[in-house]
Amino acid sequence: MAEADRLASLPGLAKPPVFKIPVTMEGLKAVTFDCFGTLVDWKLGQGRVLRQFPSLEAATDTDLDKILTLREEIEIDLQTGPWMPYSEVLESSIGRAAQGALSLKLTGSECRAFSA
Repeated sequence: MAEADRLASLPGLAKPPVFKIPVTMEGLKAVTFDCFGTLVDWKLGQGRVLRQFPSLEAATDTDLDKILTLREEIEIDLQTGPWMPYSEVLESSIGRAAQGALSLKLTGSECRAFSA
């Protein structure tokens, strides 16, 4: 049984997409791989940025974890809506997450800095 057929037969899983891979590499000039999330500790980096915000000066590590966890959920929600540049997704999601997690309003400058 082909791997795609085996996966499609598992309960609760949709049929996986079919990718057509060229038989030869002839004519290809480049091959790219998205491994940024694998190589970068996003949560650590985002926490370091948040630590610099005056609005979050008194925030604990637990507070920052709450903000970042909620921000991820908000990001997914924003990405399923109308298209917007990713910088706007970041800017909006961090502001909404701080408000939702800690009832704290970040400044516009802080939200823009997070998205930079």
